[in-house]
Amino acid sequence: MGMASRNRSWLAGVMIGLVVTALGVAAFRSGAMDAFGLTSLDRHFRFSGERPADDRIVLIDIDDASLDTVADWPWPRRRYAQLIRALAQAGAQSIVLDVVLSDPSAPRVSHAGLGAQYDTDAVLTEHGSRAADETIYDDDELRDAMQDAGNVFLAMFGRMAAAGKSPEVYLDRCLSWLRETPQMSLPDMRVRAAKNVSGTAQAAGDAIFVRALLVSQLEAAFGLSQVVVVERLANAGVDRAAIERQWRTAKQDAAWRLALSFLEGEAAIAGADIKQHWPKFLGSVLGAGAIDALSPNRTVLLEAFRRARAYGAINGFSVQTQGDLHLLSCVYDETFPLDKFAQAARGVGFVAHDRESGDGVVRGLPLFVQGEDRWYAQLGLAAACDVLGLEQARMAPGEREFELTGGGRVLRVPFDDTGQTVIAWHAPSRGGDWRDSFEHVAAGSVLQSALAYEAIEQNERRVGLAMGTLLAVRCRETPTEYARYEALANERWLLRRAELRDAASVAPKQIQRLRHLDEQIAVMEREALVWLERLHRLWRDASPKSDAEQKQRDAVEELYAELIEGGLVSRLEKLDVASSTQATAAAAELRRKVNGKICLVGYTASSVADLVTTPVFSSVPGVMAHANVINMVLTGQFIT
Repeated sequence: MGMASRNRSWLAGVMIGLVVTALGVAAFRSGAMDAFGLTSLDRHFRFSGERPADDRIVLIDIDDASLDTVADWPWPRRRYAQLIRALAQAGAQSIVLDVVLSDPSAPRVSHAGLGAQYDTDAVLTEHGSRAADETIYDDDELRDAMQDAGNVFLAMFGRMAAAGKSPEVYLDRCLSWLRETPQMSLPDMRVRAAKNVSGTAQAAGDAIFVRALLVSQLEAAFGLSQVVVVERLANAGVDRAAIERQWRTAKQDAAWRLALSFLEGEAAIAGADIKQHWPKFLGSVLGAGAIDALSPNRTVLLEAFRRARAYGAINGFSVQTQGDLHLLSCVYDETFPLDKFAQAARGVGFVAHDRESGDGVVRGLPLFVQGEDRWYAQLGLAAACDVLGLEQARMAPGEREFELTGGGRVLRVPFDDTGQTVIAWHAPSRGGDWRDSFEHVAAGSVLQSALAYEAIEQNERRVGLAMGTLLAVRCRETPTEYARYEALANERWLLRRAELRDAASVAPKQIQRLRHLDEQIAVMEREALVWLERLHRLWRDASPKSDAEQKQRDAVEELYAELIEGGLVSRLEKLDVASSTQATAAAAELRRKVNGKICLVGYTASSVADLVTTPVFSSVPGVMAHANVINMVLTGQFIT
């Protein structure tokens, strides 16, 4: 067969495949496809998926190798802060975190002489105010990294329901009845629902009605005990067992509504320091004399207050909707990023993979869902729209598409009869697995520079502790001299630590001050080392005559073995030079890979990845869905 004939055959095969794919997609979008048809469609997905991937997309994989390289899994949030800073400094255009960060984390304490291997490592004693270990506020470091980067997108999720069918809609309706008729009983609500609410609401049964009665009581007096509420609702036809089943959910609902109402009335404080305004909210709910102490009421109110602050910080996508809203899903019981993270992020997008319907293969995703009073874009769509400058969406009557506009661009996003958009899943042109789809960089390699500077920081702190011990021993009779050294050393350490973590943030005057401190401290430490060698020689030929002298001799011998014979300073300085060289090389390599890129950070390690099945691959990490959505939007490769 000649070359021209082979090309004609290949082209005919491609055309047939595309026609079959188009027909299959049409059947899929209308719901008129059986299992055999879905399997056939998936084969054509794999064939038609052989299209270029936008080279602006890079996956930052928290993979098995990264978990081996970077210890202490699960990583503290400082690691994510370091990851964001490294990517931002390397020139990433956008950073998309497919990681839900919804709860606060407790501060930690760092001690250079006490690590994970504390039972084998030598313990370094700290003296004076230097004994105050560094307190690590992971959440604040992560917030600051997001703010400084200015391009971080975070994930949220929630429970999905058909438009207008979420329990929250029914709850709102029941509460409106109670506002009209405060004395309405449970039987009254059943009668009202039978006349005015759809069968789906009636199917929800008494649970929604009891929940509404409880919320109504708790909104008026949140501090009511369950015993009192049982007594109050007995005449309304509600028994104790029903109240117990709905009590926790009703408390959360009431707290959420109270927090939203409070923040709406205090719009100016939505993004302010929570320490200033949380007591005011607590007092508004529990009374002016409320004590901010640990209690079940405080816990549920604080969770709701943080969640409401996050809700206020999230800008919903601007959507003009005049079309078939009943086709689009709504989201309720949302889990948002922690309030301080939501306020620092560039944007927030929802994540949802429908595995409950059909055969469990994710062929499409809802790219827009409706919240209580706003629309949310899917995480990948939110990031892609930001890159393209798309700010508004319109859905007109009779259409099955959103029209995205902004920056002089117009992009049409189709959706099907289930409110989902069929994803143009990318497949490598020569087969392979999901790792061959898009560019991938291990999170461990992104963190190389941060880890190297962290090692330098720890080494310098170890030297500082050893030198501090030496000066404390030498200056035992002259405490004012040690106090001067201690003040200088602490000031230098704070400046040096800032320089190691983010040199660009340290002002030239601070750098100049740091060098001056280095000179002053070096003189004091050289004199102390000379003293140590002289005292070591004296004690070599002498015997202690008191407990005090014995303690001094022991301290001198220990310091001499570590600082003089062991060469602690020179050994660690050599390690620091190597670490610094490694950090510089790693930063340069990272810039080559991610400069100007959209970086999606997600779990791909076998033990932690959220795996989904797609038409192209039988098992892929969920972050790949967001990458494919971004690719589809950037390239305009929608399947219609």
